[in-house]
Amino acid sequence: MVLKAFLKVFKSDFGDNYLLRLGISGVAGKMGRALVQAIFETKDLRLGAAFESASSPVIGMDAGEFAGVGKLDVKVGELKKGNLSQTDI
Repeated sequence: MVLKAFLKVFKSDFGDNYLLRLGISGVAGKMGRALVQAIFETKDLRLGAAFESASSPVIGMDAGEFAGVGKLDVKVGELKKGNLSQTDI
């Protein structure tokens, strides 16, 4: 998996105890949901932010619940008003 390969390189620079927080744009799409699921299943990754277009009906929903992995306490926000303060990448 690409995420695991990236994480291996990242950990070599920042150490084994670092938790990488990711932001996902287009979280309501097929790939966005798959990425939320992959982040959830990878122990050293956390979803830090989730974004979608302003007209999306998922704005305000919990990204984890929408992706089918349970509540992650990350609300889907508008892409143009995106707050990346809770993400590393």
